[in-house]
Amino acid sequence: ITSKYVIIGGLIQVLSSDLNISPAFLKDLLISTQWFNDLLYLVKNEYKRVNKKDFVNYAESVCQIVELIGFRETLRIFRQHGIQMKESTIRSLCRVAYETPKIKSLIREKRIPPTIIFELPTLDELKREQIAEEIANFCKSYSEAKSYLKRIKKKLA
Repeated sequence: ITSKYVIIGGLIQVLSSDLNISPAFLKDLLISTQWFNDLLYLVKNEYKRVNKKDFVNYAESVCQIVELIGFRETLRIFRQHGIQMKESTIRSLCRVAYETPKIKSLIREKRIPPTIIFELPTLDELKREQIAEEIANFCKSYSEAKSYLKRIKKKLA
């Protein structure tokens, strides 16, 4: 469904409606493109790597696939290509993909571990950025960062 201001229901549904093409056919077309295959190739290559070349790009690629074809279809296609990713991992990667540019920059600069973002409390952007910056500046290890987040979450509770 489209309105004057937003797309509701996802890109495939909107294009399907506008082009008068079935959603299934449109999804198959998207999946067959070189661009989609490049995204899938990047995810597959980085999937088993402990130290991702660019964790943010990896997370954004996974999330882009989910946004295009849906969560269930993403799981199916990943399994078809030997990517045994759990649902929770996909959701966590999408959380990284939706983060602010500042937080993504801290991840890319390796000032904070990307997996710590999975545990950031759900707060407004500025507060999350402040917490991520504090972790980058004061926590020397992943365990210190986790302890710091635990204290923050207790204060918020």
